[in-house]
Amino acid sequence: MQLGAVPQQRVTAKTVATGVTDTTDIDCAGADRLTVVWRLKATVTVGDLTVNLVRPYAADGTTLLNVVLPAASATAAAVGGSDVWAVSTYDLRGFQKVRLEAKNNNAGTLSLDIHTFTS
Repeated sequence: MQLGAVPQQRVTAKTVATGVTDTTDIDCAGADRLTVVWRLKATVTVGDLTVNLVRPYAADGTTLLNVVLPAASATAAAVGGSDVWAVSTYDLRGFQKVRLEAKNNNAGTLSLDIHTFTS
């Protein structure tokens, strides 16, 4: 990211059915780092949220690469209030777009908020 550039924040709210893996694409052009905060609402069971992976796209922006980016830092899913939360940070240098994947393991349909911060 260029010196003096302002970090960008985006919140995506989705409804995710039981057993479904949600995918969210993030445009991260020009960013060096991505921090993701996942919040699965109305559940107090840590195992209800599985953060599967973050995968980059090729330079063309349409071809999803069969590579998983390792988290530079991550927390295990934890209960906070009546929700399950997880936080991960990724090194994005060289990538313009990534796909986030998280799964709802709860027996019911729940709301998933995905907070993304690029810098």
